[in-house]
Amino acid sequence: MDFVAVVDQAIALLRQRGRLMYRTLQVQLQLAAEHLAALTEALIEGQHLAVDEASRVLAWSGASGATASPAAAPSSLEPLPQAPLADTPPSLAEKMLTSRTLEGFTDPAAPDMPGWHDYVRPYLDHNWLQVPWFFAETYFYRRLIAMTDFFRTAFDPFAAQKQQGLHTTVARGQALATQTHRLLADGWRPEGLIHVLTLALWGNQADMSLWAPDDATQPLPHACGPPARASRGE
Repeated sequence: MDFVAVVDQAIALLRQRGRLMYRTLQVQLQLAAEHLAALTEALIEGQHLAVDEASRVLAWSGASGATASPAAAPSSLEPLPQAPLADTPPSLAEKMLTSRTLEGFTDPAAPDMPGWHDYVRPYLDHNWLQVPWFFAETYFYRRLIAMTDFFRTAFDPFAAQKQQGLHTTVARGQALATQTHRLLADGWRPEGLIHVLTLALWGNQADMSLWAPDDATQPLPHACGPPARASRGE
């Protein structure tokens, strides 16, 4: 991760927490001693956003709406309004249901965090119903990953569901391959194309927002069998 991104994360952390031990900042951002010294200099002397306390604590000194100085690099360095530390999946769901505006968030160990600061910024004054659908979905799952601290713990909240889905669809996947092979052997037919498109729609259940692996209501590939094959004499 480049140093500018580290400064960006440190600003967000310090602004959110108010005060941080130097050792905490060093461990959190995984900094060598010389990089910690450079970061401290950037925050105190360069950005005027922090003050030193007894050479042990770094304290936020910027205003609540403070941004980087004009001489600093562009928008990605400006602190974003942050979600509360206690944010949880239920609280995120409650914000979605009440159409609250989107928030910035921190995930210090994540390599994509600088990019997310820029992705979220244009939508900070928008609620969940006002942003593009694809962005809202991606932002939602990215927030869940941040809550589980995935990039430090490697904990995937969907791992069990993924494994279950894999194990329960092996036979169905083989059946799909057999049907597709038969359709290709028959050559081009409109009804064959319709059937393949139907199978592709079933395959989209890889998007876990549609059905759980053990959901009995999910459509099965054999529910829409292949079109009848015309005899060679027809």
